[in-house]
Formats: sequence, structure tokens, C-alpha cells
Amino acid sequence: NGEVRSFQVGKDATLGELRQLVVAAFTYGADVQIALLLENTKLRRDSDAKRLSEIGVCNGSKLTIVKERSCRFVMCFGDNAIVWLVGQPEPLLSLPHSQVWSASFSRDNEKVLSWSSESAKIWNATTGETLLTLSEHAGSLKCVSFSADASLVLAGCDDSIARIWLSQNGQLLRTFRGHALAVTLAIFSSDDRLVASVSDDDTVAIWNVSEERCMQMLQHQSDVTQVLFIADNAKVITLSSDPPNAKIWNSTTGEDLQTIPNVTAVVGSTDGTLILTAGIDRTSRIWSSTTGECQQTLVHEIYVACANFSTDGALVATSTFDRHVNVQMWSSTSGECLQTLPESDQIMTWIAFSAEDTLLVTATTWFVKIWSRSTLECIQT
Repeated sequence: NGEVRSFQVGKDATLGELRQLVVAAFTYGADVQIALLLENTKLRRDSDAKRLSEIGVCNGSKLTIVKERSCRFVMCFGDNAIVWLVGQPEPLLSLPHSQVWSASFSRDNEKVLSWSSESAKIWNATTGETLLTLSEHAGSLKCVSFSADASLVLAGCDDSIARIWLSQNGQLLRTFRGHALAVTLAIFSSDDRLVASVSDDDTVAIWNVSEERCMQMLQHQSDVTQVLFIADNAKVITLSSDPPNAKIWNSTTGEDLQTIPNVTAVVGSTDGTLILTAGIDRTSRIWSSTTGECQQTLVHEIYVACANFSTDGALVATSTFDRHVNVQMWSSTSGECLQTLPESDQIMTWIAFSAEDTLLVTATTWFVKIWSRSTLECIQT
């Protein structure tokens, strides 16, 4: 809207502190350019009066501008993947996909990937245009995901094979064979150099993408329900169901490094340095992915249904269920409970922060709610 505000911050200011300043200063939903400036920097307005441009910065430093988008999210309902803009009563886009099972944004928010057992589709997230349909695969799709730069699409099928396609033209790039049963989960490492695939044969395979080679086959005693790359992709953590425990492995050698018992859910921080486990012992624990040490133990009155880190890793949100649902936010460094959302009678199946950590999203079987992280006000249902 053309408004400009400046703040005096020290050189040691954290990203979280900068975010709090911006959130407090501007109205909700505003597009904001954040400029980090040295002292005595001069600014001018472009002719459109909406963008700031650099005149000169001391010591040759560059003016860094980041434009934040209004928050969008995508959900699946019936035969459509639906894109919503937070605060708007009607959806932005309805993307038709028969029996769609899951949908997600690419990291740059330019594309949406939706998939069903029969096909995967890539959409322009702004116009809703179909960019690509992947339907030439053997067997039913069990999982589909983007690479970090959205140039690749990874899928697991019930024919025991994981495959990688180019997202631009649908060309089959890699085929990973080695499992005996269906591939139910497959993920890229953060640098897209490795792939971890989970199969109904109770194994997790670690693949070198460029060489199309299986580096390690990690054997488990029961079904594996989750796998994550952690510690700069040097390790993977897996979650199995019977007994319910998490295991940390060396992704190169396959060495079993650590077992965390009584775990029913596991989440990694965005930077991969922290692990959050939720257990049947009514606790959530925060672990260092590098040392394997437990840094904080969060005690609950009943078991944890779901949990997640904030984007910057400073907060943890947990949802528990007894007669009522309690959603709490904790400091990941001190373990202190900072905030509690109003009670609900609906079991939470999913909880997450927005990319800027200003919003909290909770989902049940029937409802999705958007909350202000600072005021705990329910903005939208």
C-alpha cells in the first residue's frame, strides 16, 4: 500500500525478532518488502510508489529485499485440490483431480503437485493451468513428492519400484529397483542427491540419485511409517510400528546409531538439526540430530496426537486428546509451555506453522482452522 516503516535493530538481532517487528507493524495479509540496511543508507521510491530501490549503501553492501506473499494453503476434498488464501471466504483455485489423495506446494510456491492412485498432476499455483500429467506408470501410486527445486518428481508404486521424472516434460529419469513389495513412502534429501524409500517389505532403501544405486538397505522388524533425512543428510531417522520406536541410522554406512523407544510420531526441524518425537509415555522430546542427546522433555497429561516445529525451530506445537483437545506451544530451547489454544472436542490430525511462523494451521477430519500465532485468535475455519 506504499507505506514505509523503519526499525533500529542491532547486528545480533534474530530472524524471529525481525518477524515480530514486521507482524506488529503491518496489517494482516499485507505484502511486505523487508530491507536489511547499513546505517546511513538512502532509499528512493520507484515511479510505481510501491517498491524501494537502493541509492547507495556503505562499504559496498547490497540492499537485500524479500517480498513475502500472503499465506496460501492447499487441501484435498472429493475430486478437487483446493487452494485457499488465508482470510478469504472463497477458494482461489479448484484443481480437478479424480479421487485426489494429497496435494502440496513446491518450495517456491509457484506450483502445486496433486496425486491419486492413478495419476499425478502439476499445476500453475497462480492460474490453475495443468502443466503436466503423469499417468504412464506401472501399478498404483502410493506416494508422490517434489524435489527441493521442483525440477523432479519422485513416486513410489505398488509394483515395488520408485521412479523419478522430470517435472518439465514428464521424462522418466531414474528407476530404483530393490524392494520386494510396494513402495509406500519416498523422499528426497535436502540437496536432492539421495532418496529414501520405504516398502511394505519392512525395509528402507537409501539411493544415490545420480548413480541410480542402492547405497544401503535398512531392515526393520515391522512396518515403517516415517523416514526423514537429518543432520545435513548424513543420517536418516525411521519410525516403525511394532514395537513403536524410532531409529537413527548413518545414511552412508547403514550403521544403526540410536533407538528411541515408545515413539508414535517423529518430526524434523526445517534445518534438520532437531528432532521432535511424540511418545505413548505422554511426553514429547526434542533431540539433537547431531549428537543424539535429548535436549528437552515436554510432559503432557495424555498421549500426543500430532506435533510440529515452527519454521525457525524456536517453537513446538503439540496436540493432545483426552476428553478435550489441547493444543500447546512450547519453547524448543527452554521447554516452557508458552501458549495454549482454546479447547476443542475434535481430534487434531495435523498441525503446522506457516512459512513466516505468524500463523498456526490445525486440521481435524472435518475442519481446518487458521490461528494467529501471536494472539491465538481463530482467523478462519
